[in-house]
Amino acid sequence: MRWTFLLLVSFLAVAAEKKDKNPHSHGFGDDIEWVKWDNAVSIAMDLDKPIFLLVHKTWCGACKALKTTFRVSTNRGDLFKLSEKFVMTNTEDDEEPEDEEYAPDGRYIPRIFFLDKFGKRLPVDNKKAYPNNQYYYPQINDIVKGMKKALELVEAPEEKQEDEKSAEENDVKIGEKEEKVEEKSEEKSGGCPHAAKAKAKKEKEQKTKKEKKEASEDGKKTKKESAKSKDEGKKETKKEEKKDKKKTEEKKSSKKSSETKKSKKEEEKKEKKPKTKETEKKEKKEKSKKNAKTEL
Repeated sequence: MRWTFLLLVSFLAVAAEKKDKNPHSHGFGDDIEWVKWDNAVSIAMDLDKPIFLLVHKTWCGACKALKTTFRVSTNRGDLFKLSEKFVMTNTEDDEEPEDEEYAPDGRYIPRIFFLDKFGKRLPVDNKKAYPNNQYYYPQINDIVKGMKKALELVEAPEEKQEDEKSAEENDVKIGEKEEKVEEKSEEKSGGCPHAAKAKAKKEKEQKTKKEKKEASEDGKKTKKESAKSKDEGKKETKKEEKKDKKKTEEKKSSKKSSETKKSKKEEEKKEKKPKTKETEKKEKKEKSKKNAKTEL
């Protein structure tokens, strides 16, 4: 029991000592030499090193995920080695610098910047993966790439840095409109890129759903119009058939009437035809016969 107690005390003492060595790590690894942001520039100038600045919040889900990535990533060894060539600093909650130099495309979190020893941003970003959140690095592999690029720029001539910065400014101007829209989206979602991305996905799904609904309604409308047109076509056909039938009947009636008139005219002609002598004799004979019968 006594040995257990001593071991526990020793463990707590070592843990406390380890914690005291990195009071500014904020959960991003006690083995890295983190310094306070307020002292970062003066230390960088003394050591002639670039600055690694990480801005995060305690309540942010993406920030918590990044902390875990910092601890368990297979690329942590590379990150640790490169960290020795930087003045490493991370700001938590209200420690975030208010200068707009560190919020060029919005105050989303987490954000990572690579600065020169005077605290000015180097033209290094992650816009290829996140065009609307250029300083968002969720993977250690991308952070390592950024660190290497920053070191190359620091060691390179000033002309190269100016060219990189000019290219970055041009890209920012081109995407200015899209970034403003994204910033508004991020402000509504609490500034977290994951939340903004989820919201954008939801909006896209709703838009797609709306378009499908409209397409379906248009389809129904078209079908209804087609059916109506078909019915009207049938009615029109029936109407035409009825009209043709009427015309046929009228023709027949007209023909029949014409034939009747013709027959009547022929009869009238027959009646008006002058009687011959034989016919007169025959009529007289028949008349006398009738008279004789009457007398009897």
